[in-house]
Amino acid sequence: MTNNPDELSVCTDSYGYTHRLNGEISRGGQGIVFRTLVPNVVVKFELKDDKLLPPDENEKFMTLRFLPIPSGLHITMPQAALKDYSGYVMTMMSDMISFKQAFDDTIPPEQRITTPFTEKHDSNHRGFFSDYISSGGERRRLEAFMKSSALLAQLHSVGLVYCDYSQNNVFVSSSKDFCHVWLIDADNLDYESKTLKSFCYTPGLAAPEIAVFADELAQGTPEEECTGSGNSFGSDAYTFAVCLFTQLAGLHPFKGKKYLEIVDTDDRYDNADDDLCKGRLAYVADTEDDSNKASFFQLDVVLTSELEELFQQTFSQEGRDSYISRPSMSEWAFELARANDIAIHCTSCGMDYINADNNKCPFCGASLPEVFFAEARYAGGDAETPALWEYRREMKDEGITLPLRLAHGYDADELDRALLSLNREGDTIIIKIDSMSA
Repeated sequence: MTNNPDELSVCTDSYGYTHRLNGEISRGGQGIVFRTLVPNVVVKFELKDDKLLPPDENEKFMTLRFLPIPSGLHITMPQAALKDYSGYVMTMMSDMISFKQAFDDTIPPEQRITTPFTEKHDSNHRGFFSDYISSGGERRRLEAFMKSSALLAQLHSVGLVYCDYSQNNVFVSSSKDFCHVWLIDADNLDYESKTLKSFCYTPGLAAPEIAVFADELAQGTPEEECTGSGNSFGSDAYTFAVCLFTQLAGLHPFKGKKYLEIVDTDDRYDNADDDLCKGRLAYVADTEDDSNKASFFQLDVVLTSELEELFQQTFSQEGRDSYISRPSMSEWAFELARANDIAIHCTSCGMDYINADNNKCPFCGASLPEVFFAEARYAGGDAETPALWEYRREMKDEGITLPLRLAHGYDADELDRALLSLNREGDTIIIKIDSMSA
């Protein structure tokens, strides 16, 4: 046995099965996850101060299976506790990588997509645009976050708080031909009435009340006198929004002008990060406070007005101060689905966008590609009645597939279901019905 996670190569579970470890998947302050030689079996080890822990309280992992988690939800649950360490064995789909690996890590040169646009701008942006495009662009991010927000919303609907959403704990298909999404690391999953009395977070992502609560408890403040609080539906939503904004805008929502000014006077970043974590800094795109504004591409290019409003509600002073004033995960899932269905891909520069600039790509100025546009309305409604749902995609040689939500509206259980597909043969459009239920 060892207390150093870097020395691990094999472990045994409570049923006596031996698992040979086959590479680290993700690591955080509370644990480390390894692949095994069996493709869909992974092992989670708990950590404290980067050290492995003994199996003194492993029964807590197995009780998670008694929570009212909706059937078929893509969240990995403990299958067996470990014999010699604090941790457990779980299963998930093979060929998956964390959101961090999918969207944050630098793309290897041989896999990088370059265009005249990226060659022009990457030198001033540290390769951001080519990495962004090569990792799937905005549309893949919208779809992946749409599906992870749906998972959180479904957990919230039965009273459960996830607690530690981060880019290391959400996984997506490694192949860009698929977008299956799973939550791992369900250790802290519990009812809100219980999670409000404890805390679990990833530094830089935590809701302000959690960072404050953690400090107050560390300083010996009695729980009943603390001004902060533990994990909640609202803290899940806040952390989710931080991750989403960072991925879509390429910038942390609170690392703006004021943050950098504090960093300049504190080389260790301690004061700046403390202000960031505890909600003392304004949102970089706050409409009422520009003290911490930042320069990045216009949000209205990559966001719908509804998504912009959700970010404002979450990161405004009121949103930072009160977890009950933040948008719900259901709102995020709904609006991400709507945004995903109207984002256009520019075949010239490789970027995706929501709003065109005079029928031209807002990034490179190329003309709008040939786009198929569909909208759903109530039967008998007139042109002045707002559409129930919109869908637009650039026409492709291989055709396009319309989602079932164009007919049914948003449904978390139907995110991957198709309504119909369109293929062009010369001047003729071939329509194939994919769902008779529609």
